[in-house]
Amino acid sequence: MHGKTGHENGGSRRSYTAGERPPPNHHGKMKLSRTSVFMPKLCAAPSPGYIVSMYCFRKLTLRMFLSCTLFAASGASARAAESAWVQTMGSQFRLIAQKSFDGKTVDAGLQIQLEPGWKTYWRSPGSSGLPPQISLTGSVNVAAFSVAYPVPSAYDDKSGRSAGYKGSVTFPITIEPLFPGQETKLTVSGMLGICKEICVPVPFAIDLDLGKEVASSANVARALLSAKSQLPSETDGTSGIVKARLSPDGTTLTGEAAWRDALNGAAEKPVLFVASPHGVTIDPLRNGRREGKRMVFEKRFHKPLKAKHRDGKWVFVLKTGETAVKSTLPIQ
Repeated sequence: MHGKTGHENGGSRRSYTAGERPPPNHHGKMKLSRTSVFMPKLCAAPSPGYIVSMYCFRKLTLRMFLSCTLFAASGASARAAESAWVQTMGSQFRLIAQKSFDGKTVDAGLQIQLEPGWKTYWRSPGSSGLPPQISLTGSVNVAAFSVAYPVPSAYDDKSGRSAGYKGSVTFPITIEPLFPGQETKLTVSGMLGICKEICVPVPFAIDLDLGKEVASSANVARALLSAKSQLPSETDGTSGIVKARLSPDGTTLTGEAAWRDALNGAAEKPVLFVASPHGVTIDPLRNGRREGKRMVFEKRFHKPLKAKHRDGKWVFVLKTGETAVKSTLPIQ
């Protein structure tokens, strides 16, 4: 499966302005559940494009969040679940979900629609940006879950280079029920960074009751299928980043990719996105150079990485034009 930029998600979508509501389901009935969003008071940035600092976050915690409770509309039983659109500065978002045909998993998605000029971020946003935080704590009948991230784009602005999305993006969420076939209630909460000249950290909580018999809806199924089509393909061991190593002194991370990936008829220069299991900040890399049959990317650190940073597996997404390959590798 080949990835595309996050803002190219397909599916039937419409932007709703404040005061408008999405249409009801095909039967005109709605089942209400609670959706809450907590909008913090904006913290002015010291300079245009400057991302909210930790100081700013501490300052925000000293203030009362302006909280509003909305009601999420989901289909009646035997229909797929859709929450209401939650309006925030620069964006709106909602939760969609449906059970798989065999009932063993639930496919969900956090849909985000951004106003022109605004963006949100990939799992590892780089030196400027806020990574999405998504949790299912408080959900009923959920044993495990995983969040997938569509292929991001690299953006350069006054704050630096970041990895993220403009337009619209959906984060697919795969859920394993504790008791398949039983009622599942989702509480998806966390925080999104929605940024333009300032960055708005948006904590949220969305409740969605799937019931016992939630069947497929064409719109939800199409949106979830489109979201999955935006994910990078998994490497077969001969494409994408095939080797990653850290220099003995811990100052240089090197990723090697097959040179054919860098060709591929693409007019754009390949870009490498890196996510560390330890939260190491790495901006998107565009410095690939050819060495024999490999394309080599390097990241030099101002402070050497420690030995513990070699532990675990790192995620590398090599994007070449409309193609993106994901590699999950240990550091040598």
